[in-house]
Amino acid sequence: MNEEKRLQRRQRLMGNKAYQTMEGLTRYMDRYYLDALIGVIPGWGDAIALICVVPFVYFSARVIKSIPLTLAVLNNALRDVLLGMIPFGSYLYSMLTSLFN
Repeated sequence: MNEEKRLQRRQRLMGNKAYQTMEGLTRYMDRYYLDALIGVIPGWGDAIALICVVPFVYFSARVIKSIPLTLAVLNNALRDVLLGMIPFGSYLYSMLTSLFN
């Protein structure tokens, strides 16, 4: 019974539009290293990366309703932006996190 409820909740979460958007972003940003390529564009790359974080923050805050998860997502996004202020820092950070995740 408990396993059945867990599977139903998982299916409901995976059917959410925000989840599907996150899956698409993850597929293109990580598999094709678009995050690192976008990071090469000074200033604009960081702005685009922050816009791409919005579905993740929404999903963790509103759908899952987890404050620690939301704070972790925001922490990673802010690290990416702050390292992006260093020339090629964001590029290296994106490449390293893609390789080790």
